[in-house]
Amino acid sequence: MTNQLHFPDLAWKSNQERLAVEVSVDFLPAEYENNWHRGVHECVADWVKKNNFKKEATLWTWAGPSVNLISRHPQYQAPTLSEFIVQFGLSDNFMIMLMQMLVGKFDNQVGASELFRPHRDEGWLAFCHIEQGRVWKCEDADTWEPFGVAESKVSRKRKK
Repeated sequence: MTNQLHFPDLAWKSNQERLAVEVSVDFLPAEYENNWHRGVHECVADWVKKNNFKKEATLWTWAGPSVNLISRHPQYQAPTLSEFIVQFGLSDNFMIMLMQMLVGKFDNQVGASELFRPHRDEGWLAFCHIEQGRVWKCEDADTWEPFGVAESKVSRKRKK
């Protein structure tokens, strides 16, 4: 099994409405500040393993201002920064499960968002890819490395 993917064929379909999961990145627990992708990778890796998923899929993200989760922070009067996640290659049921898993991990700073019709030229970035029954994280523009044990151990240590 390879330890790197170079220019993988990322799952994407133009002009499709996608259910989005919104992450309010301004209010994440300290262990996920500036590294919230790791929490998503952990959830996806658990799901892939439990479901023996062997197909290819990609999760994409787009950042923007939002007031969707502002009611959880009544002290704020202005929009906050959120990241919106969409997927290609998985079902909408997967996204609902992902949102449920992230609620606990991200201290309830996550929710279902409106449907998006993402266009790649609007700044959507791939950050999580599933291939060969493994979860991959983007290291640079053309190289993907497997998400694995080292990242999960860091997360468990921080929780203690």
